[in-house]
Order: sequence, then C-alpha cells, then structure tokens
Amino acid sequence: MLDLNKLKKSNANQVRAELDMAKDLLSKSISVARKNQVPSVKEKGNKQSYGESMTTGRSRQSALIILLQLLDALSLLEMKKLELEDSKDSYSSEAESALRGCISAYKEFVTEKSLSDAPGVKAEYVLCLKHLVDLLTDNETSSKDRSSNAVLQELKDEIKHVEVDLAKKGGRRS
Repeated sequence: MLDLNKLKKSNANQVRAELDMAKDLLSKSISVARKNQVPSVKEKGNKQSYGESMTTGRSRQSALIILLQLLDALSLLEMKKLELEDSKDSYSSEAESALRGCISAYKEFVTEKSLSDAPGVKAEYVLCLKHLVDLLTDNETSSKDRSSNAVLQELKDEIKHVEVDLAKKGGRRS
C-alpha cells in the first residue's frame, strides 16, 4: 500500500532539490550577467566608432535587463521555497536581498544615458520595486514600525516616478 504522507514528503524533497538546483543556476547566471555589465579595461581604453558603441550600448541594456530579471526570478524562487516549507511567515530575507540587489544593480548601472533611457530596463526595475513592496507589505503585518512605513512609501514613490517617466517616453508599464 502506498503511504500518502511518504509520497508527499518524497515529492517535497525532490521539489526542494530542484529548487536548490534552480537557485544555483540563477546564481551562476547572475554572476555572468554582472560580469557583462562591468566594462572591461580594454573597452575603456579603446576609442570605438559610433556603430560599435551603439552595439555595446544595446548589449549592455540587454545584459542589465537580464540581470534584473534574474534577480527578480531569484526572489520569486526564494518565496516558492518558503511556500514549500509551509511556513506561516511569508517573509523571506533571501527574497528581499535579491530584490534589493535588483535595485542596487539598476542604480549602479543606469548612470549611463543609454541604460537610463531604456524603457525595458525601467520596466524590469519597476517590477522589482513592486515585488519588494509586496514582500515588505506582507511582512509589515508582523512589524509595524515607522521606518518600515517610510521605506514602503519611498519605494511606492519611486515606482510612481519611474512609471510616469516610462509613460512620458512611451515605454511599457508592468
């Protein structure tokens, strides 16, 4: 006779193992994407023609979009792991860390005009911000201090600001 609890536990263990493998792959992909964002010494030293710099700019936009998507996916994976554990707490510090990494990456690399004007980059940034607001809002029920309210408001203001900017430039909204 098949033991249903054993089967559930077995499947849960398999799912955990697969989530851990996915996390490892995401972490490696994040590392690669970060490396593609850092301009090489060779790149800085060479004067490039206009066409070459445009291609590099588009490549860096794509790499930043991918990096933001990977960090967002990592946060979602961390939340799924928490769900799997049937935790009563819906807060994951690993998910928050990934989303804050998304925000940091955006702020670090959008100093370049080609990146800061890209609607795709801004749309992914807004998505990370929204997921962080959702995560912190869910956690707010357990922590009701003024600093968390201020952080939430700051994030919501940033979302509005970027969405207005996207709308002005005709970019897509998430």
